[in-house]
Amino acid sequence: MRFPQVHQSRLDSLHYEAPNDKNIELIQSIPEYELGSSDREENSTIGTRTESEKTEEPERPAPDQEEQDTEEERLQQIQAKKLRELKIQQAMADQEKMTQMAKELEELKAAIKTLTKGKDAESSLISASTESSKELCINLPKLFTGDRSQFSNFINALDVYFAINEGAYNSDTRKIGFALSFLEGNASSWKTAFIQQHTTNRALNLGNYANFLTTIKKDFKEVNKKGDAIYKLQCLKQGNRHAEELVSNFCVLAHHAGLISTPSPGATSSSRSTSDISSDLLLQTWFKDTLNRPLLE
Repeated sequence: MRFPQVHQSRLDSLHYEAPNDKNIELIQSIPEYELGSSDREENSTIGTRTESEKTEEPERPAPDQEEQDTEEERLQQIQAKKLRELKIQQAMADQEKMTQMAKELEELKAAIKTLTKGKDAESSLISASTESSKELCINLPKLFTGDRSQFSNFINALDVYFAINEGAYNSDTRKIGFALSFLEGNASSWKTAFIQQHTTNRALNLGNYANFLTTIKKDFKEVNKKGDAIYKLQCLKQGNRHAEELVSNFCVLAHHAGLISTPSPGATSSSRSTSDISSDLLLQTWFKDTLNRPLLE
């Protein structure tokens, strides 16, 4: 059975064109009796292929779903950005904190170093002060019992002791207290009176050392120093003394008596005896009287 020419042309055109919905609808609109068996088979194949192509084509998401996915991605990107910024800020804060701690640590080290130096200097000052205030062990002045002839020796011994131990006796109170501790015998009553005089409402104020010396010298000075020295010269005996010691004692008494001049510094006892004693007949007589009898014979 032959189909009209017009139908064959339409089939030929459909055969060469790519299948689409319009062509399929056009083919399906052709009456079945106008199509041959081969045409019906081809039409069926085209329809089947078109359906399979429709089935294999992926489904496109709905516009609302796409917008929702895009919005979620955008929010995730914003959150990730904020998280990165927070991490950067935290790292910067930690770095600044570490820098501040390092600075404070250096300041603390400097303060400790300064404090250590200050303590070392203070220790050195304390040590120096302790050394200067340490009392040297030298011979103490002899006790003063009120013997006026020994008063000058007592005062001289005090002056020497205070000069050597200046750091230990650097106040008037210490000096006066030290001097009072050596007053015994007849001088102890003077010490008691002095303490009572300088005590007010049970508070002891010893006063100035210079005033102390003035007071004690006034009360214990020798009334007749020359007469006492002459008397001691007449009573002086050698005894167990060596010759040089005897000559030295004799010259000191003779000087206090005003019989000889003050010996020059560095002069020996022998030079004093030859220059002063030998020139005075009275001194020669007194000196001979001090010697032991075997020496005179």
